[in-house]
Amino acid sequence: MLTNFPNKLNMDDKTINELIECINKPVIIDGINSEEKTCFEWGGQYDKYHRPIFKLNGAYRLTKRVMYESCYGEVDQNMTVVNSCRNKNCVRPDHLEMKYYFYRMFPFLVPCQREATY
Repeated sequence: MLTNFPNKLNMDDKTINELIECINKPVIIDGINSEEKTCFEWGGQYDKYHRPIFKLNGAYRLTKRVMYESCYGEVDQNMTVVNSCRNKNCVRPDHLEMKYYFYRMFPFLVPCQREATY
């Protein structure tokens, strides 16, 4: 499932194994059995808002943020990590993307890109 796990957070092998063990079997979304549609469901702990969390260096952190930072590098404090697949329990790195907090709080205010019809 996650072979050659990218480790930009410099986690030790024990921590990486604990992280990978908390990921449940892949879940197929939209009824399509294709590699890019398969989510990695979180099977570990959740916070009181039902967000996946993981204990890293003695502190609990959002699992999506840990996975994103492990694969792509540091995330700015003004940014949040959201799921492109719309599965709130998915922690698959290529289903995660960075957005401004503003987008998460008020997605209806972000201008959508539409083709002009004249």
